[in-house]
Amino acid sequence: MLSSWNQSVLAPRVHAWCAQWQSRRKKQPQVLSQAAHCRALSLYLREPCAAMRGLLRRHARYQRRLDYNRHHVLSSAQLQRLQQSFEFSQQQAYAQLLHSDPRSRIVAAFHCGDYVFGMNAFVSSVIHDGMVKVLSQRAATAAHWQNIRTAFGAGARGQEAELLRVDTAPTDLSAFLRARNNTLLLFCDLPAGNGERIKVKFLGRDTWFPRGAATLAVANRVPLLPVISLPQGRGNQILLFPQLESASSSGVNTDANADTDINTNTNTNSHVDEAIALRVQRLTQSLADILEQVVLLDPVHWRYLPSLPLYFTAPSHLHGGNL
Repeated sequence: MLSSWNQSVLAPRVHAWCAQWQSRRKKQPQVLSQAAHCRALSLYLREPCAAMRGLLRRHARYQRRLDYNRHHVLSSAQLQRLQQSFEFSQQQAYAQLLHSDPRSRIVAAFHCGDYVFGMNAFVSSVIHDGMVKVLSQRAATAAHWQNIRTAFGAGARGQEAELLRVDTAPTDLSAFLRARNNTLLLFCDLPAGNGERIKVKFLGRDTWFPRGAATLAVANRVPLLPVISLPQGRGNQILLFPQLESASSSGVNTDANADTDINTNTNTNSHVDEAIALRVQRLTQSLADILEQVVLLDPVHWRYLPSLPLYFTAPSHLHGGNL
């Protein structure tokens, strides 16, 4: 546990560093000394610096292995072992959810464990009546697609399932989500510089978390289904969390397409905007709570552990794009 001196004196210094770390004109981040980085992580995770150095070394080794698997063609034997390493004990429950609830949904994934093969194992585990698309920040490599085809065979999702964020209009996403039985998978825990953010509580502090998944869900009146992949023993476990509803529970009609009376005043519109903002905040807080459980339990296997201090930097210091 850090002393009160560290909390009161070190915290402002960490925040000042975070404000400088993001480039105002998309330049390369400033280089941070290993000691300062360790102190920043120590502050937020409330771990001694010596323990943080060990966590960062283990994290780097794990991420190097994942990156190698992403960017190199693996042998059939390697891919078979990898595919068989994933356990999804909730597979039947997921299939039942798809059968009983024909609405489209957003699968909110996290960069935890072997998230690349984990999410492919997840979407390949059941037959989807509708289409499955993955919203990505950047295009996957040819090696990735070859590995996925070899590992998951007929159940694999090919390159046609990939939607690049920069090339996909919000209206196209809405059309996809407002159809029935479609699934849009996206990652909801990206660090600063990858979309708009909203203030929530994380690790006991105010933090700014990506709002894109919640905004899409509320705008299109579809549920969010959080899913995560984590190492377990010598294998990997896929975990589903309860589906999150984006609809208002207050009885206020917040449908942007609803008919409006010609005499509706600006106060009503402001109440609707406030209700929508509260729903986005509620959903984002739920996603942050899930990530917090993972980070407290096993921070080594969260990809963005080294970037953790940036999540506590106010948006005025960040320069990301839209959704």
